[in-house]
Amino acid sequence: MNLVSIITPFYNTEKYLSRCIESVLKQSYINIQFILIDDGSTDNGYAIAKKYAIEDTRILLLTQKNQGQSIARNKGISMANGEYLAFLDADDFWEENKLEEQLNFIKEKKLDGCFANFHFINKTGVLQTPKSKFANGHIVEKFDIASSNCILGSCSSIIFRREIINGMQLFEANKYNEDYDLWFRIIFNENKIAYIDKPLLTIDDSRFSSSNNSKKMFLDHYYFIFKHLSLIIEKTNSTKWMQIINVRLTHPLFYVKHAFQYKLIYYTCKSILVCYIWIVKVIRIFSKK
Repeated sequence: MNLVSIITPFYNTEKYLSRCIESVLKQSYINIQFILIDDGSTDNGYAIAKKYAIEDTRILLLTQKNQGQSIARNKGISMANGEYLAFLDADDFWEENKLEEQLNFIKEKKLDGCFANFHFINKTGVLQTPKSKFANGHIVEKFDIASSNCILGSCSSIIFRREIINGMQLFEANKYNEDYDLWFRIIFNENKIAYIDKPLLTIDDSRFSSSNNSKKMFLDHYYFIFKHLSLIIEKTNSTKWMQIINVRLTHPLFYVKHAFQYKLIYYTCKSILVCYIWIVKVIRIFSKK
């Protein structure tokens, strides 16, 4: 059986942590290394994690001063021994068959990794199951990932072969959407990541307010788009990248409206600047082709 290393950073999530940990320990696929990283919590999270680590030798409990989940995930990756890597956010939880289903799917389809559909607890506590635009077995293409963060469930959903990120920059620190940056580079490196149309996890968004972190989130999203813009245009045909431009110009205009709605004048001005920079950069690159 292939060893799967599961990486879970946690910071002040004591209310959800036991649910998360138990969903991993109850997996039908038992050959796991479960790496828990306390990112400088000030609540009872470390004590909860330590209790489970004492009871189950598959758990490796690490600590660090508060540096954010990207640094914590990278630390977990550096300690991982598994042939496969999976991630689980501390406020999310898995179905008991998640790993087994995904590993069987990867081996059957000869993939580098896969992600699944999910249940979603929204900000008002209502459970929903989103409908994916992908059919079961769809392999993510460059256009898919360039036009949106199409890895459903993101970090808590995906599992992939460890070797495909060897020598690659990992999660970038102090950024939202840092997972999108990594998935982007994985897909553009010709790795085969496919979608399973089964809800194999639950993402709990109920503890976040509607506007929480939105100020920084949309700016960081476009930081990563700018970062990879040349690669997008180089690796996709002209029709496809014109579609990407259309999508990407629509999104920042939405964020301008969103920022204005919440009377965030600073972020309204900054998102307008994002639109302007995006247009200028696209024109400059296009003029060189």
